[in-house]
Amino acid sequence: MIQILMRLEHDAHTTNVLVRRANEILSGCVLDSEYGNDLKGLAEQYASAYPHDDDPCEEHLKNLLGQLREKKQITEAQAEAFLCTPPPSASLQNLQSFVLLAALEHQKTFGDLGRTLRAMSAYRLLVEDRTKTSKRLNSLEVEKLLPIASRTLESLLGSIDLILGSLAASHKSYAQQRLMPVRRILEDVVSRNLKNKRTRRNASEDEGTVSVGGQRSGGSLIYTVSQSVSTRYALETDETPGYIELSLQTTLSDVTQETSEYRADHQTPGVFLAAQAEKNAPASLRRSYALSAMHAKIVAGALERREKRLVCLTNRLTKYEVGILLSELASRMEFCDVSYMLYLVLATGRKPEKLLQARQVARTGDFHETGDAYRLGQSGSIYWLYRYELPPHRLPEKQQRLLDQQKAAVVMPVPCAAKAVRTLPDGKELELQAEELLKRINKANSTKLSVSKIADHLANYLHRQGVDDVLTALIIGSPDIQEAGLYYTQYDTVSIYRAYQSYLKTELRTETPDPDESKSELGGSQLVVKEEAVIAIFDHLQKSLQRLKDRSWIEAHNRYVMYTIHLLNIATGHRPVTDPFDDIDHIDLISKKIFISDKESRLTSSSARTLVLPDTAVTQIKLYNKHLERLHIQMQSLSPTFAKQLGDALNGKDRLFFFIRQGDMTDEFSMVSVSPKSVEDLWEGTLGLPSNWHRHFLRSYLLRQKEVTGESIDTWMGHAKPGQEGLTRYSGMSIKALETIALVIEQLFSRLGIIPLTGQGRAHE
Repeated sequence: MIQILMRLEHDAHTTNVLVRRANEILSGCVLDSEYGNDLKGLAEQYASAYPHDDDPCEEHLKNLLGQLREKKQITEAQAEAFLCTPPPSASLQNLQSFVLLAALEHQKTFGDLGRTLRAMSAYRLLVEDRTKTSKRLNSLEVEKLLPIASRTLESLLGSIDLILGSLAASHKSYAQQRLMPVRRILEDVVSRNLKNKRTRRNASEDEGTVSVGGQRSGGSLIYTVSQSVSTRYALETDETPGYIELSLQTTLSDVTQETSEYRADHQTPGVFLAAQAEKNAPASLRRSYALSAMHAKIVAGALERREKRLVCLTNRLTKYEVGILLSELASRMEFCDVSYMLYLVLATGRKPEKLLQARQVARTGDFHETGDAYRLGQSGSIYWLYRYELPPHRLPEKQQRLLDQQKAAVVMPVPCAAKAVRTLPDGKELELQAEELLKRINKANSTKLSVSKIADHLANYLHRQGVDDVLTALIIGSPDIQEAGLYYTQYDTVSIYRAYQSYLKTELRTETPDPDESKSELGGSQLVVKEEAVIAIFDHLQKSLQRLKDRSWIEAHNRYVMYTIHLLNIATGHRPVTDPFDDIDHIDLISKKIFISDKESRLTSSSARTLVLPDTAVTQIKLYNKHLERLHIQMQSLSPTFAKQLGDALNGKDRLFFFIRQGDMTDEFSMVSVSPKSVEDLWEGTLGLPSNWHRHFLRSYLLRQKEVTGESIDTWMGHAKPGQEGLTRYSGMSIKALETIALVIEQLFSRLGIIPLTGQGRAHE
C-alpha cells in the first residue's frame, strides 16, 4: 500500500525494502498490544499484505537516502526519504508510526498526495534538525514534549495541540513548521473531512503556453513554446538566507535526445527567486512589501557573489587560516575522528554529510556506481573516487561502433599521514563536534574557521586558477557547478589529477608524484563520436550530394542544407532546434561573427551569445548564399510565389536554412523547417545518432586544448551561468578568447578534411 505515496520508480529490490520498512514501522509500534483495537485493525489493513519478519536492510535504506540527496530528488521522493529516516528516540518512533498510518489512510480517503507528503517531510526534517547546530535546540524541545506512546489518532492530535500551546515564543514558530503538517492530516482523518482545502493549483503543476518568438509573420519570428514551472526549496545556510527557486522549463518538442540531457543543456530559461522572511523578524515587517523587496535583493546579491567566488569575500579561507587549520588537525588526526573528518573535508571539497555517506571499496575497479566512494591503499594512503550519473546512450551495435564510450571514474589520491588513514567514521554527531572543535581553534588562534568555508576552499582555489568548471565539478563531486557541461564532456583522468595536484602542492603543502600519461583513462559523456567517424559522416554527406545533383534539384538542395548545417554545428556547437541559425542578418560575414540564440525559449540574457566563425564556416555560408541566389533566379519563371520566399530568405526576412518540398502541382513548392526530427528522418537508416552528438564532440575536443579556457568554452557552448556570460557587464573575457577557439576549430577542420562545398558538391577553389 505504501507504493501509492511514491512518485519515483524503483527496482524490485528497492521497492521490496521500502515496503518491508513501512511494514516494520507499523508493526513495531502501532500493532503493539497496548494500542486500541480500532487502531490495530487500521494498521493491520495496511501491514498484513506483506511479510515483516525479514531484515529491513538498514544499509540499503541509508544508501538510498544518500542517492536521493545527491541527485536532488528528495522533493520528488518524500515518502522514500521518510521511510529511510530512522527514529532516534521512542517519542519520534511513535510519531513516525502515526504519521505513516495517517498518511496511508488520508491518501486512501481523500487522495490528497501533497498534504500527506508534506506531513512525512515535516517528520523527516524534525529528525534531521537534531544534527544541525542552528536548529538542534528547537528540535530537542519539541521532541521532549512528544508522547512516547499514543493510543489513538485523537490522543496524538490533542498532544500536538498541547505542545503548540505550551511552548515558549522562541520555539513556537519552529514547532508550527514541523508539527502543523502532521496535525493537518490527523485532523482530516479523525473528522473524515478535508478541512481548509485550497482551490488554487500548485505552482509546480502549472503549465502554460508562452509565445516568445517558430513561424514567420510580417518579418518577425514567432515561437510557441510549452513550458512548465517547477519549484525548488533551497536550504538555509550560515552564509545564504533561505529562498524558493521557481524555474521555467521548456518542454521537449522534438524527442530526439535524452530528456535529462536536454533539460541540463537548455538550463532554465527563466529563474525566479522568492526569498523567505527572516525567522526572527516581527510579523509587521514580514508583511511589508518594501522590506520584502529589499530582502529579495540581498538574497540575489548573496547568490551572485557565491557564484562568482570573489577573492575579496570574507567567507573564504585565508592562507593564514589554512596553515593554522592544517597544523591543528595534524596534531589530532591520528586519534581524533573529528580532525580526520575535517582534514578530508578540506582535501576533497565535500561537506561532512556528503563525505560520511561515501562507500568504501576494496579496489578502484570495484566501483561501478555513481556518487562518492573511497579505498584505502596498502601503504596507508587513501584514494577518493567519484562518478556522475550520465545517460548511457545505449545504441544499436552499428551506431555503437561510431562512439568512444569509456567509463573511468575520477580518482584523487588524498595525501595523509599513514598512521592517520583509516575507515571513515560513522555518526552525525561528528558534525556537531566539528563545530565545537573549530570554535576552540578559532578562540586559540583568532581565526574564523567554519565547516562551510573549509568545504568550499578547494572549489574556490580551482576557480581562481581558471580550471574548467566541469573539472571542478568532478573533483569536488558537485554537479551544480556546471551540470550542463558535465553531460557533454569526456574527461581524461590525467587532466583532473594535474588540477588536483596543484591544489595539494599549494594549499595542503604536500608533494605527490607526477601522473603517468600512458595510464590516462577516459570517462564522462557516452556520446562522443570518434574522429574517424566524423570524417566518414562528412564524406557521406558530400558523396550523397554529388549523386543527387543530376537527379533531383530538390533532394540535392536538401542534402546541401544537411552538409552546411552539420559543418556549422561543428563550428559553433549550435543546439539542435527548429530553424537553426535564424536568418542571414544574424551573421556578419565581414567580421566573421555570428549571433546565436538557440534555446527554444529566449527569455534570458544567457540564451544568446556572439561567436567568431572559423574561415571554413564563413566560406561555406557564402557558397550557400550563392546557391540560394541561383535558385532564386531559376524560380522567377517556374514558381514566382516560391521565388518571393527565397528572396525573403536572402534579404533576412525569412529563415536562412530550410528544406524544400514539392506539392501536387508542378509549380507548387514550399519551405519546410529544419528541425531535429526532420534532420534525423533524413539520416534514417544511415547514422541514427541523437541530434546533439556534435555538442558532445566539440566540448570534449575543446577541453583538451591547452590554449582554450573553461570560461570561453562555457560561453561558446551557451553553458555560462547568469552573471558569468562572456563579453557581458561582469565579464573579463575579450573577443580574443573566441578568436582563439575559432582558430582551434579551423585547425580541427583541416585535420578532419572538412572543406567548404559548392551547391554541386564540389570543393571550393
